[in-house]
Amino acid sequence: MKSLNDIAKQFRDVFEAEHTNIKLPFFDDFPDNCCEGASCFLAFYFMAKFPKKDVFVIHGKSSDGYENHYWVEVDGLIYDLTADQFDEVDKPIFGAKSHLMSSWFSVTSSQFASCFFSDYADKFVGFKKQSRIYSQVIGLVV
Repeated sequence: MKSLNDIAKQFRDVFEAEHTNIKLPFFDDFPDNCCEGASCFLAFYFMAKFPKKDVFVIHGKSSDGYENHYWVEVDGLIYDLTADQFDEVDKPIFGAKSHLMSSWFSVTSSQFASCFFSDYADKFVGFKKQSRIYSQVIGLVV
């Protein structure tokens, strides 16, 4: 079985290669401004593949209140496929014990992967389309 890090790296590779074909908000500019969608899909896959693990999507807000950021936490480890959209970070985060941007983003909420997936689908694309896109992405990852 693949490790969480291997899966996260595969997701990142797929998002980089296919971002213009993934019909989700903001993915045209991956990794910029698509942390919410990338975190949603990664977290949902982790939850499905590793049902005994605690998988959350974390929402952080900058101290000035103008920027939002999302990342995944699994059993206390950080996965941030879009961390490198910020000047201070030069690569994605795969299984770190702390977030490199913790001094910039304060955690405002933590949501179970399944709830976050449902909310994201309702907010942006509808569940049917979300499921179709999820299947497309998963087909490229596995």
